[in-house]
Amino acid sequence: MVPIFERIWPLSVILFTIRQHLGLNVFEVEKTNLSGKVCIVTGGARGIGKEVSKFFSDSGATVIIADKSEANGLATTLKINLERKQDTAGYVRYMHLDLAVEDSIRDFVSRFS
Repeated sequence: MVPIFERIWPLSVILFTIRQHLGLNVFEVEKTNLSGKVCIVTGGARGIGKEVSKFFSDSGATVIIADKSEANGLATTLKINLERKQDTAGYVRYMHLDLAVEDSIRDFVSRFS
């Protein structure tokens, strides 16, 4: 049985190339006031998740970076908190979460609630 990543990887490369040639690879999202909201970003320590965490923080939401890498999670949390304005909106914190481990999910839910 072929792992899912090996089956979709070639297709994703082709789609990325097509989007790039058509000029569809960049888009802007309007910022909305998310003050008073809490956003949980799984995989928020790196890559797209990191950028999503920054966007939500810039929009005023309290952001929970839920990631299995504590080092990356804490580094991203510190960086975003240092870059944001010194008001209370947009605070970011890290919580450990490994979505491949059921006990980790249960622990996360119990700590969050």
